Amino acid sequence: MCDTLGPTFRGRGVREDMMRFAGKTERVGALCMVALLAMGCATTTAPTSSAPEPGQSSPATAAATTPKTLRIGIARDIITGVVLFGGSGLAGMQYAFTFHSGLTVYDAQGNLLPRMAQKVPSVADGDWVVRPDGTMQVTWKLRPDLKWHDGEPVTADDFVFGVQLLGDSQLPLARSSAQTAISTAAAPDPQTLVLEYRKVYVQANASGPIDVVAVPRHLLGELYNRGDRQVFINSPYWMGEFVGTGPYKLGDWAHGNTVEAVAFDQYFMGRPKVDRIIYTVMPDDNVIYVNLLSGAIDMTTMGGFLIDNVVRAKEEWEAKGSGTVLALFAGTRDFRFQFLNPAAPWAKDVRVRRAMTHMLDRHLLAETIQFGLTTAADTIVSPSDPVYALLEQRGLPKYPYDLNRAHQLMTDAGWSRGAEGTYRSAAGEPFSIDIQNTNSSEDIKQAVAVAGQWNAAGILTTNTPVANGATNINELQRTFPGVQASPQRDTLEALESLLSHQIGTAANRWQGDNRNTYVNPTIDRLYDQALVTFDTPTRQGLMADILKIEAEEVPAIHMFYYMSRQSVTFRKGVTGPGLVPTNQMVNAWNIETWDVN
Repeated sequence: MCDTLGPTFRGRGVREDMMRFAGKTERVGALCMVALLAMGCATTTAPTSSAPEPGQSSPATAAATTPKTLRIGIARDIITGVVLFGGSGLAGMQYAFTFHSGLTVYDAQGNLLPRMAQKVPSVADGDWVVRPDGTMQVTWKLRPDLKWHDGEPVTADDFVFGVQLLGDSQLPLARSSAQTAISTAAAPDPQTLVLEYRKVYVQANASGPIDVVAVPRHLLGELYNRGDRQVFINSPYWMGEFVGTGPYKLGDWAHGNTVEAVAFDQYFMGRPKVDRIIYTVMPDDNVIYVNLLSGAIDMTTMGGFLIDNVVRAKEEWEAKGSGTVLALFAGTRDFRFQFLNPAAPWAKDVRVRRAMTHMLDRHLLAETIQFGLTTAADTIVSPSDPVYALLEQRGLPKYPYDLNRAHQLMTDAGWSRGAEGTYRSAAGEPFSIDIQNTNSSEDIKQAVAVAGQWNAAGILTTNTPVANGATNINELQRTFPGVQASPQRDTLEALESLLSHQIGTAANRWQGDNRNTYVNPTIDRLYDQALVTFDTPTRQGLMADILKIEAEEVPAIHMFYYMSRQSVTFRKGVTGPGLVPTNQMVNAWNIETWDVN
C-alpha cells in the first residue's frame, strides 16, 4: 500500500513536489505518489426562494428524487467478458468489480476484508487447515443475504460450479496459480463452501470476483450439462446478458462506446448511492482529458490517464480546485522480447538482449519521458522494498548505458557493425526489430525514444502502434513479432508473467499473462515454492531468487519505475474514490459507497 504525502501539490510546482516524493523510500514494495485534493473556496449565490405552484414539488423535493448519474471515462470496452472469460487489465478489473463480487476485498490500506464471505478464513480459527502432506482445506461461510441480479439467491453451489468450470480443460481459460491449486469444491449446505487444495497456497484466504468465481448454475447449469462447450462459450450471458452479484447490473451496452451500470437494489452491502454509472470508452487518454476539462465526464479510473495527462490535470485542473488527482508508481515500464518469433532468432541469445539493454540511456529516458519523477530501474521492485536488498545481496546484474560493452556483446554474438553503422549478421543481413505498443501518445513517445537510441547504436528499429481499443488486442499483444512495450507490476502475483503455464495461446483465447512466451523451469519451480511459503522473509528471498534469474536472462528490459495508467481523477462533488493498494489496482472496490452531486 502507499504512504500519503502531506503537502498539497501546487500548480506549476507539481513537478518539484512529485520529484521530492518519488525520491522517498518510505514505502515498501513500490514507488508511490499521492496527491491530495486542492480545494478552493467556492463562490455561491443565494437562490431566490419561491413557493411551488399547486401540484408541483418543491425544488428540494425534485432534487432529492432526481436519479444520480456518474460519468466515467475509461480506456477500454469489455472485450471478452466481465468475468471468467475476461476481466484482465486495469480497465477490465473495473468492470469486474462493478458488476460482480468476490469472497473478499482489499480496502484502501491493503487490509483484507470479507465481502460475500462472513469472515476471512484463518489457520487460527480452524477454517483454514494445512495438512502434513502439503494439502489444504479452506472453509468459507457465505452471507445469507446474497442475491444474483435476477433476484435468485447466491449459494455455495454457484461457487462449486465456478470451480468446476475452471477445472474443465475444454474451456479456453487462462487459469491463475490460485485457481490451479484447487482440486475440488463442495457445498455441504447453501452457505458453506469447502475448497480442497492439492498444495499449500499462502493466499488462499483472499478471493476477488475473478479468483474463486461464482457462476449462476440456475442460468448456465443446464447449458453446460449439454456438453457442447462451444455453445456454452458463445452464450450471450458472458457479455451483454451478464447476471452478476455486484453492486451494479449491466444495463445498455453500446459496444465500443458506452457501458451502463444500473444500481442493484438488493445488493448485500446496501443499495449503491449512485443510481446509474456510464462508462464511456475512450482509448485515447487525450480525449479523456479533454472530456474531463469540459465536464463531459466526472472522473477517470485506473486504466485511464498516462503520466502526461496526470501532470497536466494537476497543473491545469486540480490546481484550480476542480477536483482531485491521485496517482501511484508501482512496478516498471518494460520492453519485452518475443522468444518464439521465427523471424528474430536473435531474441533467444542473452548476449544480444544484454547488449540492447546497454544501448539504452534509461536515466535520460526517465528524465525526459517521466518528467524526472522516477528513476531508471534494474528490476521491478523499488530500492525501498526489502526484496531489493535481498536481491542486491545475491548480486543483482545491472546494465548501465555503455555502447562499448554493447558492441563487445554484439560481436561475441556474431554481429558486426558495418561502415554505415548498422549491425549485420555473417550473411550481411541488417539487424532489424519492431517495437509494438498501444497507440496512446505516451506509448508512442516512449517507443520513438527507444527506437531512436537503438537506431543510433546500430539496430534498425521501427514502431508499430496497436489500437488500445482493438477487439483482438489480447491476441495482438501475445503474438507481437519483436519487442513489446508494456508495464510490469511489483507484486509476487505479477511474476506470473514469467511462468510457462501463463503463455497466451489461441486455446485460452490469448488470456495468459506471459506475453513474450518466455520459459524458465527454475522460475516456475521457485514461484510454486513461494506460493507455499508462509514465512514472509523466506518468501521474499524466493522472490529475490526469481528476480535475479530474470535480471541475468533479460527476458525484458526494465526501463524505469512507472505509473502506467495507475491513477484516478474525480471532479469536485464526487466522493468515495481514492487510492488503492498495489495488490488490487481497482478503484471500484468500494463503488457502492461513491456519491455525486
